[in-house]
Amino acid sequence: MFSQNLAWEMVEKYRNLKIGGKTIVCPYFTNHIGKAFLDAMRDGGLDIETARKVIAQFNERRYPIAWWRGKGTPEQIVEATEEIAKIEGVDLAKAGGQSVREFMLLHGLGVDCSGFVYNVLSFAGAKFVLPVNKASAATFADVSVKINFKEAGGGDLILIRRFSGEYSHIALILEEKGLKKIVQSTAMLAPVG
Repeated sequence: MFSQNLAWEMVEKYRNLKIGGKTIVCPYFTNHIGKAFLDAMRDGGLDIETARKVIAQFNERRYPIAWWRGKGTPEQIVEATEEIAKIEGVDLAKAGGQSVREFMLLHGLGVDCSGFVYNVLSFAGAKFVLPVNKASAATFADVSVKINFKEAGGGDLILIRRFSGEYSHIALILEEKGLKKIVQSTAMLAPVG
């Protein structure tokens, strides 16, 4: 059974990551990091075939410290941030809040729109057939029923399409004190309510 209170609790966890003694708003994860990562490896001297193998390993979550590919829970994102900082010798306690956030962005740590919606709904009691790493606006659209916004309530989804018809974004409606609120993770707005 879906719980508004639990949904809001998870939203607040994404908005209040505790890292290095600071409170950080979880950054947005861009799903297009793979190309930039591939370019960086090639620029660093790796041949294209090796670079593609590294990307394949990364995409299959075989990377030794899970970057979560935009689908992590707040706890997983904090753990990955701390682990990467430890490996790189970065003391997050000595860094300012904006520096910690930039460190996370540099390392592709954050949550995308579908990972955010999936994890908020899951924490709030929703059950899914697909695992979180398969979540996307398109997969949510495949199992959703279109309703009028006036009929929408807490736990309903907002799916956005590009002009091409491709689903490109997902947000979630939650209710608070009788008001409908849209919560989402976007490049411009990290998880917000």
